Amino acid sequence: MRLVTVTKNEAGQRLDKLLFKYMNLAGKSFVYKMLRKKNITLNGKKCDGSERLLEGDEIRLFLSEETIEKFSEGKSAEGQPGKVRDCL
Repeated sequence: MRLVTVTKNEAGQRLDKLLFKYMNLAGKSFVYKMLRKKNITLNGKKCDGSERLLEGDEIRLFLSEETIEKFSEGKSAEGQPGKVRDCL
């Protein structure tokens, strides 16, 4: 699981747009499927991707680290949106 905290610069964006930036190699259908299956939550609740983000919102990605790394290829940790924390 990975926890992403929304920063001031990312506030006001739609959730799905931020996820597309975060997992730049993932297809839109994959991201929306993960939202439907509750593998991605916003502040602990199910979301559909159209929500506007506020500073301090927490996005939880219940995906394996391998999956996240595969879809985030080509970006360093500093290049990732939000404050990212790995959780066990």
